[in-house]
Amino acid sequence: VWVEHFRQIETGISHSAKATQLQPDLAEAWFCHGRVLMLTGQYIQATEMLEQGWSLGAVGMRSQVTAAVWLGESYGILGDVPRCQEWLQQAVCLTDKWLKHNPAVAHYWQGRARQALGGIPRAKHVC
Repeated sequence: VWVEHFRQIETGISHSAKATQLQPDLAEAWFCHGRVLMLTGQYIQATEMLEQGWSLGAVGMRSQVTAAVWLGESYGILGDVPRCQEWLQQAVCLTDKWLKHNPAVAHYWQGRARQALGGIPRAKHVC
């Protein structure tokens, strides 16, 4: 909210970083901090935070999917096509599993990942 709506970049980054300090074992805190960094154009740091959250293990399906898409998008912006493709394909595979539980939201994220994969050769991947 601080970054997107009020354009208070330093405040937004500070608050999201504080969440990772208060809950260092909570993947969602790292994912949210990574997203804030993405919104501010700090993609290298964003990928580090998102991957830190991913390394913490089991989280909800929605968090996994969104983090995988955000990682793919960030690596794409950074020009790292192999990592971009890897994370976006991971997101597509995860949404395949999620379709049974929440088809509307799963289709949104799957479409977002597939659209981002569209410009990458050999983007089709079997899960």
